[in-house]
Amino acid sequence: MFYNVSHQVSLKKTVELLVKSGCSSVTPFQYTAFSAFFSRRDFVAKYSADDGKNFAFLAPLLVTDRESSTSPETLILTDSVAELERIRTDFQTLKKYAAGVKDPVFLRDEEPIKPEIKHLAKKPAIIVGTTNRIIDHLRRNNIELQNLKYLVLDITENQNRNFFDKDVLFIATKIYHHVRTAVFLPHDHILDSLENIVKRPIVSSQERKMTNLNEESIKRKIDDFISIIKESEDPILLKSYQKLIKKNVPFHLRGYFSAFLLKSILGGSTPSRSSAPGTIAPGTMQTLFINIGKTRRVYPNDLSRFFQKSLELTPDKIGPIKVLANYSFIDINKDAAEDAVAKLDGTTYRGKKITVNFARKKGE
Repeated sequence: MFYNVSHQVSLKKTVELLVKSGCSSVTPFQYTAFSAFFSRRDFVAKYSADDGKNFAFLAPLLVTDRESSTSPETLILTDSVAELERIRTDFQTLKKYAAGVKDPVFLRDEEPIKPEIKHLAKKPAIIVGTTNRIIDHLRRNNIELQNLKYLVLDITENQNRNFFDKDVLFIATKIYHHVRTAVFLPHDHILDSLENIVKRPIVSSQERKMTNLNEESIKRKIDDFISIIKESEDPILLKSYQKLIKKNVPFHLRGYFSAFLLKSILGGSTPSRSSAPGTIAPGTMQTLFINIGKTRRVYPNDLSRFFQKSLELTPDKIGPIKVLANYSFIDINKDAAEDAVAKLDGTTYRGKKITVNFARKKGE
């Protein structure tokens, strides 16, 4: 998630903006959202009331906002007028400490449309609006999305997801290139049809937080590792591995590399294509063929989520995934393979009728 010095500098500026605005601290949720924004990744997050959700997407926009001759660069969608007003209030709080930032245009239902047209003519960099009013302006050609860079979907507890999702998918048809997308979901909601408009997102969820019990258990495991290193490991051999890490892992990622190794050892979830050798018992998996690939902008994580959601599988039931130009192969637990073919063959995925079948072995 952290790529370079520029990323770290922008992250620091965003945290400083929140502190100046009166926040006593930055929540882990906000920190993850900032990192996703500056690493130019799609982001899906489940939030709780105390996470500071609006600041999570407004603060990085204010740090990077520049006057633009094109409009808009950022589109924030909600279906709640009350939430739109909260976004307006939070923006004004942050704006006091962010020099040179122009106000977004706020577009809401039941307001006169002519003043909004005048504001849109000034080419604002950020537009915040209810989906109904955004669609109204799109149909009148008051908004064009060819220069859009960032899309935020702000889903609240009381939204009618059926109408909101349909509106968002319609708006997405007016965007002819991939934009970075952030979806903020109440803690008990799921992506549903909106899953089709996010690509390889960073996922943040309240369920991912370690409990005190887990933390204590991990501490004991780390203590065990340290004891083994001191008492029985060959220091010369360990130094050889240390040199390999220094040679192949960038300095600013070594801490995360260590954390990733610890997570893998302890059985934490990792993408299927990165599963460590030996974690899947031989003979328990079946390879399936799917007739979609990179030309449909499909990636391993997309297929993993699709199979898990469609078949109600846990991540450990999904093995390595290989995505080629026009087709893909996925290893799936043998017990679920026949069910996968029966349920998914002939269904539609990202607008295409798909074929899901048992992969042929070489020579067949």
